[in-house]
Amino acid sequence: MSAATNVRDTKQRTGDVDAALVTAVTVYKGTLVVLDTATGYCKPAVTGTGLVCLGVAVMPEPSVSTTGISSGVKKIPVRPGRWLLANSAAADEITNAWRGQPCFIVDNQTVAKTDGTATRSVAGTVEEVVAAGVWVNVGSVNGTALAAEIAAREALDTDLKSSTGTTLAGVLLGTQTANTLTSNVIGAIPVVHRVTIADGVSADTDVTLTHKTLITDVHVIKTAGAGGASDTIQVKSTANAITDAMSINVADQAVVRAATINDAYQTIAAGGILRVSMTKVAAANTACVVIVQGIRVA
Repeated sequence: MSAATNVRDTKQRTGDVDAALVTAVTVYKGTLVVLDTATGYCKPAVTGTGLVCLGVAVMPEPSVSTTGISSGVKKIPVRPGRWLLANSAAADEITNAWRGQPCFIVDNQTVAKTDGTATRSVAGTVEEVVAAGVWVNVGSVNGTALAAEIAAREALDTDLKSSTGTTLAGVLLGTQTANTLTSNVIGAIPVVHRVTIADGVSADTDVTLTHKTLITDVHVIKTAGAGGASDTIQVKSTANAITDAMSINVADQAVVRAATINDAYQTIAAGGILRVSMTKVAAANTACVVIVQGIRVA
């Protein structure tokens, strides 16, 4: 069928929903009714997943039982809309600060603030909390779809946080930096390793790299005093020299950059050793900060 090109007499349905009940349940007038997506039939609201809250039972009888009746045979009217439901307590209690947020089904008359660690389905949207309970707009949303959206957003929120709870807005996590391939049409993000060298005797400082990294640049910032003649810094892949031996016979705060990068050794494997070798010959100060820049590679 193609798109309409003229006025269309589109039928509208308002009011109650016919809910075909599953077998062996009892529904009480004024209680929540849900569609169980696992069976395709309706039943009283309970704690569980995969439930779509349709509204509140409004049949004339006080209750309807389907004991001995096959699923789908008995139908009752269910009305979506704004309904006053019972509130939960403690951590699950809903307050007016939760207005406009989803609430979750506990039973056929009670709603809660949380999904009970992914064990409850959405009842509807909180409109107001009063002494008698919670006004909830029931049947106005697809609870299953909303629950999936909430779970996805919670997972994203977790993914965007570090182990210390710092959000991505505050720190870009190097663990997710993409590998760089030859002739990438979208450039990669560089990674940086900082190695602090204290003044002292000639020594190596080793860093075991988590990811395979191709070293692209090294510079040294002199700190805590001037260096002496023949004092050097050299960056290596374990024992193999990546850079030239950079002289740190410079004044405090001076910056020295590697003059050469040995392409035979500039790639350090995952689990490999990034080594900074400090050689002290003179009695002067060798303290410095070594900044090693690279890109992740496969």
